[in-house]
This record gives sequence, C-alpha cells and structure tokens, in this order.
Amino acid sequence: MRDILEGMKNMGIFMAVSHLIIQFCPSKEYEKYIKTICGIITVVILAMPVFKLFSEDTVTEFQDYLETCEQEFEAASGQNAWDTGASVFDNEGIRTALEESVDGIWMEMLEESVSE
Repeated sequence: MRDILEGMKNMGIFMAVSHLIIQFCPSKEYEKYIKTICGIITVVILAMPVFKLFSEDTVTEFQDYLETCEQEFEAASGQNAWDTGASVFDNEGIRTALEESVDGIWMEMLEESVSE
C-alpha cells in the first residue's frame, strides 16, 4: 500500500513539474515533443509499483516459504519429497490440496507485499 501511495505522490509531483515545463517552453514548436516525453515518463512512473510487486524480494520470499513447506513435509512423512517420485501424488486429493495450499500461500504473500 505504501508503494502505491508513494507512486501516486511521485505522479502528482511529476505532472505538476511537467505542466510547468510545457507552459514555460520557449517555443510552441517543441510542445508536442515535450508532451510525448512526459507521457512516456508518466507510463513508466505508473508501472513502477507493479514492477515492485513482482520484484526479486517477493519471489525470493515465496521460494523460501516453499522450501520451508518442503522441509515440513519431509519431517512429517519421514521421506524426501523429491525422492518419492510420482507415487506420492497418485492420490488426486493430495494433489488438489497441495495446489490449493500453494495458491493460498502465493495470494497471502502478494497481499502482504501490496500492504507494505
């Protein structure tokens, strides 16, 4: 959430400065070029919070959480999660439960990332 508010603040400041530049440009011939450049910069500023959402930190946190889940599985079952092969996932209920769990975890991490 903080990133979104910071992005909005940056956008407001940039828009005010860009309008001042356009108003005080020496010749109206350059106005369309200045507006084009300002438009491109505006798109970049709008995209920055989205890029932060999928930054390296979020992906790393998710990978760390998956490793923790794998270790918990190994501790609970007494066997290595990767050595068991497909036989562990033969039961469709287990596969569905794992997929739902991972989806829920991913959504929690995204919500936490957005709320920060």
